[in-house]
Amino acid sequence: MHKISSHPDNICEIQTLVDEWAHHYDLPDDLKCNLMVSLTEAVSNAIIHGNQKDSSKYVRIEISNSSSQLRVVVEDEGVGFNYQELPDPTTAEKIECCGGRGVYLIRELCDTMEFKKNGRRIELYFELVPSKV
Repeated sequence: MHKISSHPDNICEIQTLVDEWAHHYDLPDDLKCNLMVSLTEAVSNAIIHGNQKDSSKYVRIEISNSSSQLRVVVEDEGVGFNYQELPDPTTAEKIECCGGRGVYLIRELCDTMEFKKNGRRIELYFELVPSKV
């Protein structure tokens, strides 16, 4: 498990973390890129919206894998939110708005996404394609 303080400057730690995971799990470049963007968005949301940039609160990040799937969990210490009421950023009235696309991007880049603990926890699943030998 990796734990970071909820200061926005700490979002930059995600690149190093993903680089380490990509090496450890021998991830292909496209999966590494999808993981980088998804995890950066999830951690940014946890720091900014979940923990309200309160550096005394932490964001926990976990990764696990099976032979067919990579699972990444991001959890904050906030009060949660109603993830079922997120506006669609692709609608005509939202398309030119700045921001509000993080969850949409995550949903598009990972294979499965689940919110738990009242929106305080997001679980991202990435399918692993067996390498051809």
